[in-house]
Amino acid sequence: MRWGWALVWLASLASAAEPLVVRGGVLVGAASGREACLVGTSYSPAFGLGFRNLLDAGGDPHRAVGDDLAAVRLMGLDCLRVLVDDAEVMLADGSLADGPHLELLDYLLAAAGAQGLAVVLTPVSFESGLDPAQPA
Repeated sequence: MRWGWALVWLASLASAAEPLVVRGGVLVGAASGREACLVGTSYSPAFGLGFRNLLDAGGDPHRAVGDDLAAVRLMGLDCLRVLVDDAEVMLADGSLADGPHLELLDYLLAAAGAQGLAVVLTPVSFESGLDPAQPA
């Protein structure tokens, strides 16, 4: 898999899986150097329209993440690609912004680790965020 453009973090809190790194544009095991083969899905509950819709419906974001990750494992997937919108987790000076988006992302990473899932963080930058209801 050629994912040199992505930031990679292996959620290994409860996993015996080898941490992953990008070398020469290829996702490989940090120690073994073997090319990784992951099967997963895109998932971004902490950002944009999905986050707003969940709150508007009165849902609990933490419970939704737990339910979703359990379903991901039941499907036999081992990886999540999470789009991270910089406008929702960073201040203008580039420092992290404490808030519900960052907190839920942190929870998602820990929960993914507990499920033994790898996570590929893909930074995105939209002036209006991932929420089309917000003006540009």
